[in-house]
Amino acid sequence: MASSRPDLAQYPTGFTILRIFQAVLSIITIVVTSFTINAVVLPANCLLIVASSATLLVSLWGAFAHLSFSRLFSFRAAFALDGILALLWGASIAVLGAQTAVIWIHGSDYCETNKCPANLMVVSRFYAYVFAICFGLGVIGLIFSIVTLIFHGVASCRQHKYNQIGTNKEAKPIDIAPKHPQDSTAYQGAAGYQKALPCCSSTLARSITRPFSSKATQSQRIIDSTTISSGVKLSRLTSSLTTKSNHPALSRTHPAQNTTPTRAYFATHTRIMSEPTIHSLFETATSTWQYIVADPITKHAVIIDPVLDYDPVKIAVSTGSADAIIKIVKDEGYQVDIILETHAHADHLTAASYIQSVLARSQSVKPAIGIGSRIKQVQHLFGEKYGIASQEYETAFDKLWEDNDEFAIGNLTARTVHLPGHTPDHMGYRIGNNVFVGDSIFNVDVGSARADFPGGSAEDIFKSGRKLLSLPEDTKIWVGHDYPPEGRDAPLPFATVAEHKKNNKHLKDGTQENEFVEMRRKRDATLAAPRLIHPSLQVNIRGGQLPAPSTSGSRMFHLPLVTPTW
Repeated sequence: MASSRPDLAQYPTGFTILRIFQAVLSIITIVVTSFTINAVVLPANCLLIVASSATLLVSLWGAFAHLSFSRLFSFRAAFALDGILALLWGASIAVLGAQTAVIWIHGSDYCETNKCPANLMVVSRFYAYVFAICFGLGVIGLIFSIVTLIFHGVASCRQHKYNQIGTNKEAKPIDIAPKHPQDSTAYQGAAGYQKALPCCSSTLARSITRPFSSKATQSQRIIDSTTISSGVKLSRLTSSLTTKSNHPALSRTHPAQNTTPTRAYFATHTRIMSEPTIHSLFETATSTWQYIVADPITKHAVIIDPVLDYDPVKIAVSTGSADAIIKIVKDEGYQVDIILETHAHADHLTAASYIQSVLARSQSVKPAIGIGSRIKQVQHLFGEKYGIASQEYETAFDKLWEDNDEFAIGNLTARTVHLPGHTPDHMGYRIGNNVFVGDSIFNVDVGSARADFPGGSAEDIFKSGRKLLSLPEDTKIWVGHDYPPEGRDAPLPFATVAEHKKNNKHLKDGTQENEFVEMRRKRDATLAAPRLIHPSLQVNIRGGQLPAPSTSGSRMFHLPLVTPTW
């Protein structure tokens, strides 16, 4: 499916700096040229004023388009504009060069012949120097315009590739060893790319084919055990996840890498060229799975349920888990369009706002934060409970999803799935042959999520579970948490619908709604409140933003105090 996005290439920060220099140059040129116009009006003056004024407008537009994280129109339009600017600067310096030479050589004779003002006749050589400075500024302006012209030409070619490759029937799949049932084919990158990019040479094509050639052997890639930050480790795990319920490769790998006693997560990497690339990161302090889901062709991506680390003893937040996500995003060259929340979590703080802030400074588009539209009910309920002013959460989320909404991740189509029960705002996200379900159902030997939060419903959990198990049997259900029971050593990110229908301890085929509801209510009655419920809800209804500072300058959480009556 071809993307509807007007631009798929990133707008680099260095190019924005060039635009700012271009604007400064234009202002200087306008000032200097205006000074000469006070004495005499010549064709080159007018041309230079026009060229520098037009360049000022275009360069300010270019800088604004990046700094405000928006695109006002396509790279092709920018290419055309920069082409016009280059012609204007070229004409200006040609006429200005001739004009400067005439004044320099003929001096006052030129002015006398052309009836220049007397003051110019006296200082004609001085103005010749000024015109020479204008000439130099014009040359620099021409160079800047040519640089921007080349950049937008390459970017336009790259965009043309993105628009064409989704329907390029000539790009045949080729096998990549070692073969795996889920990861056996990839696009024939060089050939397919060059066919889709007739406007660029083969050398240029190779230099900007990052979505294809730079990761041609991605199915063999492993993530080495590497410390990202204090107490955070990456596991050594390849894309060898299978559809068997015991996941032998995963269970062999995780115990050996779980060497950090306080905080660690495990990262998995699944690459299927006709499906999204999925990075799964397990954060052990809250047993939370976090996901990066990317289109392997366009490199557009989403992040699902990121964790902001919180120490309840020190009452301090840190960003180790979120920074590990950001590192993968930057290492892979992804552009994150949306940070997705499945619901307002009660057991961990979301890092959505932090990641949004960091990525807004390093990529061309500020990521949105999205959640189910029923978050408004949850925000109102807990806003009143914790005394949070409505202006602190009313605009916390950029996207409010309804059931069955569609949105694009590059060339991929994602669809929302309303999954109430755990919370009323709970939303799943179906992307390709995968559905990310948050805290609705868990892995087959864990069963289902609790339903005793405000607005929760055991009946709705059952219906949401059956909705998920009505999907095709090879669909992968990626869970929000995992709590490995006795006999299973490692956390698992997913199981298939077929596995759930056969083995889910709470929702397998044949389970009746009344028996599930009775079981769920009895179990929920024995569960304590989540350890981080109060700070989690206060941050999460704000979309990950921390409480506003108090009059003393400190950020405060409200903790309801249970007291006896006296």
